[in-house]
Formats: sequence, C-alpha cells, structure tokens
Amino acid sequence: MPYATAEERRVVVDRQLHEDVTAQAWAREYRWEQVRARQAAAAKARADAAAAQRAIEEPAGSRAPTVLPAARPARPHRRTSPSTRTWSSRT
Repeated sequence: MPYATAEERRVVVDRQLHEDVTAQAWAREYRWEQVRARQAAAAKARADAAAAQRAIEEPAGSRAPTVLPAARPARPHRRTSPSTRTWSSRT
C-alpha cells in the first residue's frame, strides 16, 4: 500500500490482526474441544473397566443361595421273591 495514508494502513493492519487473533482463538478452542472429548472418552473407559473389575472381583458368596430340593429319606429295600409275595383281594 505505497499510496495509502497512515490511517488507512492502520485500519488494514488492525483488521488483519483481528482476523488472525480470531482464527487462532477458534483453532485453540477446537483443540481444547478435542482434548475434552478424549478426556471424557478415557474417563468413560476407566469407569467401564472399573465396573467390569468389580464384577470379576465380586465374592461368590454374595450371590443368592441356591436352594436344592430336600432329600427324601431312604426306604429299606425289601427283597421278595415271586413265591413269597402275598396277594390280597378285597372286594
């Protein structure tokens, strides 16, 4: 700008400086947004891993007890031969 006045040069320089600073601020904000997103993803991954670890380390006794059916008392086995059987007929 060889024929521009000092005032015109100052206005152009101020405008260019403003554009540069604004672009740098937007770029810096974008980078911080990326950092915050990575930090949030890492925090979620840590929380998920901690929950999985707690599930693995949970003692087996904390589960609900398994209830088995009661055992029937054993009846003595009677050996009978076909010839010793007695049949009764009720009418």
